[in-house]
Amino acid sequence: MVAAGLMGYYFSSWLDFAGLMYISASLERIILFLYPTLTVIATSFIYKQKLSLKIVIAIALSYGGTVIVMLQEQSTVPHEGNFWLGVSLVFASAVSFATYLLMTPRLIQKFGSWNYTGLALSIACLGTLTHFVIATPQPIHLLNQLPMTVIWYGIALGLLVTVLPTILVAQSISRLGAAQAAMIGSIGPILTIILAVALLGEHMNAIQWFGCLLNIIGVMMITLSKKKLAH
Repeated sequence: MVAAGLMGYYFSSWLDFAGLMYISASLERIILFLYPTLTVIATSFIYKQKLSLKIVIAIALSYGGTVIVMLQEQSTVPHEGNFWLGVSLVFASAVSFATYLLMTPRLIQKFGSWNYTGLALSIACLGTLTHFVIATPQPIHLLNQLPMTVIWYGIALGLLVTVLPTILVAQSISRLGAAQAAMIGSIGPILTIILAVALLGEHMNAIQWFGCLLNIIGVMMITLSKKKLAH
């Protein structure tokens, strides 16, 4: 349980934020969206299951689209080494979250979905606080020096961007079903890109949009195939 909470909401978030220092939010979201492919690949190795042709094609589309977007962005960055570091960190974040998902089914059976989600978030919170105390020489002094605006941003990120979405996803799955919830969730990367363009001044050319589309199509093929198998 401790490992699941740390992998799902602490390590994955930390790696994600670290990667965002070097790559755009648009590319970050596209790389993170690969996590269903990672769970499928890991499951096939763990249970020695052969991947169907449809799944192989979906994986090829997902990673092919991601590579297209990466290469387009890489050609515009001043420090190539930092770019690939950012890509690696965000991909490691996707691996961490995929690992969390692989641990989830048995733990949900043991604790229940609501209890499991609450415990996972609480463990991640403790991990984050421990990290802060260890990494910061004078944590209390630093908190006292922070403007209230920064404090409120942190609270908003914790509640509105982490806790609330987790609850809403659980509720949507219970009311709509996993397949429909997955379909709605597929607009996440597109919304992130639109907001990044509107608020952060990022730019996506036609080739990058094409790569993004391939990524989403591939991931949705895998996600919907998994839901059908689950039923």
